[in-house]
Amino acid sequence: MELNSKAENNAKNHNVQTLILYLLFFYFIWALKELWFIDYFHLFGETAYALLEATAKILVWIVPIWLYVKYDLKIKPIDYFNMNVHVKKGLFWGIILSTLIGLRFAIEVYLINKETFHFLLPLDSYLDGFLIVGITEEMVFRGFILKEINSRISF
Repeated sequence: MELNSKAENNAKNHNVQTLILYLLFFYFIWALKELWFIDYFHLFGETAYALLEATAKILVWIVPIWLYVKYDLKIKPIDYFNMNVHVKKGLFWGIILSTLIGLRFAIEVYLINKETFHFLLPLDSYLDGFLIVGITEEMVFRGFILKEINSRISF
């Protein structure tokens, strides 16, 4: 009985240590990217910059937690992040709500305010703002960090 409790404590400590190491690695690498690499990304032009920025975010944010979940926690990442639950329902409601918000915005700008709207944002803003941010931040913060903290500390 005592051996089982020691083994559980050692496993829990190992998981906490691994989680802390991951967080330190994550923030160190992301700070390095934001403070140093970003200057070099701009040298390649607007389109290449957008693609490099998106690739860097995926490599720093998603790949390490995917590997951690798969190899350290030994859980399929798709199951761990519940990416196979209510996919069709989520897409349906996402499309419906996005369309309603877009219509509301178009009515307000064009019909009520009688203004024109121009999409003059660079490709980076579209990629990062509409696609990458939602996926990466939800997976890292809500899907991983919050879930791991919640498993160790009950709220």
